[in-house]
Amino acid sequence: MSKKPALPNSEAFVINVTGDTTGENQTGKFVAKKRLSFNDQLRRDNFRRAMLGEAPGEPHPRTASMATVFSELLVRLLEAPSWWVDADEGRELEDENVIVEVYEKALKVENDAKAAVAKAAAEARGEVVEALAETK
Repeated sequence: MSKKPALPNSEAFVINVTGDTTGENQTGKFVAKKRLSFNDQLRRDNFRRAMLGEAPGEPHPRTASMATVFSELLVRLLEAPSWWVDADEGRELEDENVIVEVYEKALKVENDAKAAVAKAAAEARGEVVEALAETK
């Protein structure tokens, strides 16, 4: 059985943002996954459920939203600056805009990778159509 070389599955991004609450400037390099494996997807859901706990009733919408954000980041981020790691992977931060910046850039890594694959596929389709037209 032949093995295809693995596609690179991570990309770095940098943030430089001043917190809306604390006024502290947070700067650093993060590395995020471009694609999530099925195992990553299962872990993401487990993290989200664990953060919400077993309390009866529906969680507050903001709580559910933040659990989703942090569960995404827990499975997507491969590297992060020490201030992020030391803040319990961002959960101890007080500046929502810093967390949102990291979240949006981490998701952008995946979205950009998907767009690149779609573009390459469209170009390949065009080449096949041209090749077929030439054979007629």
